[in-house]
Amino acid sequence: MNLTAVLDHTALTALFRAGPFFTGLYIKASRGTGRVIIPSLSVPAAERQVSGAGKHAATLRFAENVPFTAAHAGTRWTGRTSTGRWSTPQRSPGKR
Repeated sequence: MNLTAVLDHTALTALFRAGPFFTGLYIKASRGTGRVIIPSLSVPAAERQVSGAGKHAATLRFAENVPFTAAHAGTRWTGRTSTGRWSTPQRSPGKR
């Protein structure tokens, strides 16, 4: 079974601290039975949370670093809705 894991900044800090779950995922990636994907913005966020975690994540040999592009930025921003509220994919308009 091939697993794919996308690690955010909190997962990167857990991997840095040798959390057993994330270490196991990374070992699977090193053996070719899984993939570890690290979005580029997670690296500086992890570094801000725990000193050294971002640097460690950036040097992982069996992790795939995915750059943040203008296309990604365009899909994140949705702007104002017809009600005048700001909308993001995380929260639908009208809900608080």
